[in-house]
Amino acid sequence: MGPDDFAPFDGIEGLCALARDPMMVQLWCNKEYANLHKTTPEAMVGRSLFDVLPKAHADERLSLMQPTLDEGVVSEFYQLWRGARWLTRCFPLKESAFKTRGLFVILARLTPETHPDETDTRPMVVSPEYGELRVLSRRELEVLYLLAKGHDAPEIGKRLFRSTHTINDHIKAIHQKLNIDSRAAVVKLAVAKGLLGFDQEEWEKLASHQKPVRD
Repeated sequence: MGPDDFAPFDGIEGLCALARDPMMVQLWCNKEYANLHKTTPEAMVGRSLFDVLPKAHADERLSLMQPTLDEGVVSEFYQLWRGARWLTRCFPLKESAFKTRGLFVILARLTPETHPDETDTRPMVVSPEYGELRVLSRRELEVLYLLAKGHDAPEIGKRLFRSTHTINDHIKAIHQKLNIDSRAAVVKLAVAKGLLGFDQEEWEKLASHQKPVRD
């Protein structure tokens, strides 16, 4: 893909697009992608994948994109990123676009209706980023997920092998950290962040990158 192909990717909600060189340094991105990083497209230029993700996560993505760099084939995988599930497609970048080889990457945010089914074998990777949910501990994220799924404190305690008192303490901490004063508001936020789009195994994988707490 080249510069003439980029313009249609600006201004489409839920669609991120970016170009990277073979070293994973960003050459261009659309406004949607920059907005998720709370900056401008111009400020994103020159940033490496390794600048925005921990090395282990960046290496994982690089391995999935490598066939596009090496063989010129389209690579596809899913990401759990920014509280949502994204289908990521990587295309060979025309060398004439930025006078270098590279990748043109499109990330499409999926709705519950477009989530993959069990027959979909494309890889899934995660990112340790949750917006304001980043202030929560791993256990609090697990509790938040189960609250969003409609479980009460005694049920959550049984699932996590903790007392109801301990779970209520976690719920209180969630309220304080997110500056929310009711359980209904916590659930509403969790739903808005797309938690219901994950199954429990996926969410636990995502939450596992948070710092554990002693409980």
